[in-house]
Amino acid sequence: KNKNYREIISKKSNKLSEFENYILSTMQYFIPKSYLENYKDVIDFSETNYYGYRPKIIFSPNSWWVDHAFVHWASVCREGGSITVSGHHSAGPIILARDIYFSEIEVSNTDYYLSSENSNINYGKIFNAPANILIKYQNNRRVVKDKILYVFCNQASYVNRVLEDYSGYIEFQINFLNSVSQNIFKKLIGRIHREEFGWNLEKILERRVKDLKISNKNLFAVDLFECKLCIHSYLGTTFYQSLSYNIPTLVLIDKDYNIIGNIDETMTQHKMNLNLKDDIEALKNAGIIHDSIESINKWFDNHYMMIEEWWNCENRQKLINSFCKKYSWVDAKPENKWINVLEQINAKD
Repeated sequence: KNKNYREIISKKSNKLSEFENYILSTMQYFIPKSYLENYKDVIDFSETNYYGYRPKIIFSPNSWWVDHAFVHWASVCREGGSITVSGHHSAGPIILARDIYFSEIEVSNTDYYLSSENSNINYGKIFNAPANILIKYQNNRRVVKDKILYVFCNQASYVNRVLEDYSGYIEFQINFLNSVSQNIFKKLIGRIHREEFGWNLEKILERRVKDLKISNKNLFAVDLFECKLCIHSYLGTTFYQSLSYNIPTLVLIDKDYNIIGNIDETMTQHKMNLNLKDDIEALKNAGIIHDSIESINKWFDNHYMMIEEWWNCENRQKLINSFCKKYSWVDAKPENKWINVLEQINAKD
């Protein structure tokens, strides 16, 4: 319908290289409607739902890259003098090769950035703050049941920043689930992200993994605090959550799909990236992170029946506590820390 108008965006130029013109030619197909044809709808929605709100400071960990109406409103506020703040909500910097520079985009997106690492940061626009998503559950207590929670990823939603082989990810999960012993499998409960973006992962699993139980009705925290073991299929927020709550935690990732990227000094958080790279390797050596199906199945054979003893081993606990203090900082009085950091940001402007 709007093909002729969109072709204008991709008009070739003699001043550009062949590759640059190729990239330009694809833009007419990949720029979302919300940026072009439907942009007025975004503005109307933003002005209606945020009418009258003009805060001094605007913070969100995620909305800057998923909520167009929010971004429009926040941008208008920023032009009027508001301070914009983005940041982690419970995880260390991104170090995987496929999206390592996304952290740089996040940092550059707003006036200031909040990091949940509890370490010295030598970069003026980054501040430390307790991990906000961890605060509300820090006083929860476990009611352990004999079940293993298996957390699936929402990587299909990340196509706005990288091209990822999500079908390969799904195939890896199916191979793992079909490889475990029956004794382990009957305890497994899968947790699928609420937004599947049309992949219908639950139906795929129903068809290819016989009798797998799926739990999506409870809050994630309910399932998490009831499980005997939580296994994560990706290095994301949920992994940092269960590790911070000291719930027995494993990670299974495909080593061919989760390659740690090159880290250089141009990165705003390059020292933390280097530290995280070493700490991820330490978690592998401790048997918490596994990069093959054979490795995690061997772990089940050797440790599952004595999981609490294995998890509470003194050296392993020291490693976990050190990791969480660095990358998922939860303070005894987080509200005071948040007030303090927001006052610092306010004072700088």
